[in-house]
Amino acid sequence: MKKLSIIILSLIGCYSAAAQTKKPHAFILRGTVDTHTRDTIDIQYLNEKGETIKDSIITNKATFVINGTISEPTTIWLNIRGKDRSYKKSGNLFIEPKEMTIVINKENVNQSGLSGSITQNEFSKLNKDEETISNDIASATGKYSNETDDAKRLLRKGKIRQLEFGFINTHPDSYLSPFLMKKYAGYQYRDSLALQYSKLAPQIKNSAIGKQINAYLQHPSFKPQTPKVGDMAADFMEKGIDNKQVRLYNFRGKQYVLLDFWASWCGPCLAMLPKVKALYDKYHAKGLEVIGINMDYTPEKWKKAVAKENMTQWKNIFPTKIEFSNECPLIAQYGITTIPALFLIDKEGKLVAIINDEQSVDTILSKTLAEALSNPLKNKKTSLQTKRVLISFRDF
Repeated sequence: MKKLSIIILSLIGCYSAAAQTKKPHAFILRGTVDTHTRDTIDIQYLNEKGETIKDSIITNKATFVINGTISEPTTIWLNIRGKDRSYKKSGNLFIEPKEMTIVINKENVNQSGLSGSITQNEFSKLNKDEETISNDIASATGKYSNETDDAKRLLRKGKIRQLEFGFINTHPDSYLSPFLMKKYAGYQYRDSLALQYSKLAPQIKNSAIGKQINAYLQHPSFKPQTPKVGDMAADFMEKGIDNKQVRLYNFRGKQYVLLDFWASWCGPCLAMLPKVKALYDKYHAKGLEVIGINMDYTPEKWKKAVAKENMTQWKNIFPTKIEFSNECPLIAQYGITTIPALFLIDKEGKLVAIINDEQSVDTILSKTLAEALSNPLKNKKTSLQTKRVLISFRDF
């Protein structure tokens, strides 16, 4: 079959040079699909060189064969579509360097019957256990009228996380374990991830995704800090929503800067937003700039939220994230573990107030700005810091 190899960032990141030198192994995937038409199946997976292989095949009398080379168990993306595009279904499965068979489930590709892959067997069992959890929660909470969808979602999320963490701890030699670790890398403490990694079998640590996790743990840009009032604010340069660079240092000697760490899913952040807007309207002409630093999961959600909440009057950035993870150096530099979080920086670049709750916007932030900007000749500096509130973005 004709193959097109494109070197791109894959679903699981880039292979290291060491991974590229590993001896390739052939795989053969023989499949059938319940169809009376000549369907097209699109595929995508990483080969032994770390290249993304994209291909399309036409089923012949409901059968097909996919073959290639992979160095270890990895995911393959399958997308099945009818000739007239009357339907289109896709999903991800785990393949291994061996001969396998698959019966495509056109309604749910993820539930297709794949035989010969140990990793897929583990993944399928885990999915069934997670489905049981979801059904049990739906059945139990359905008895109580005051149960909300958010409560169900958080309960389900916690149960599934517990199940998947249990799998990681009891299956250190499974290639599925690092894939699950990747899923939670940006949403758990670094030492917890490091402990999980330390328990992995040597061959799993040396797998492509295992090496990515290790590189993430050793990333030199991630240096957690605990900033306090009086410290110099950590400089940063990020691309704004208008694609122009925003650098904190450029405001030094010119304006006070209010950094607003927020996310569209954070209720307290949105509740605080009107007060931030009021401060901006009152003090912008007197020398205040606001930089919104978003912590949503994707740039698309960030841009949509900025427009929806009418935040275009000030600068907005979506901080650069460490490859493969949802964490970023900027978040670490300011010690963000809870949001909302506001940092007021004076013209000298020093932190003069740190705010983590709505009430303190009125009692501390407004007072500090009034003293600093309403009477610039007096320019009395107030260095105040509030206690953090435990509104953890890890819980959302």
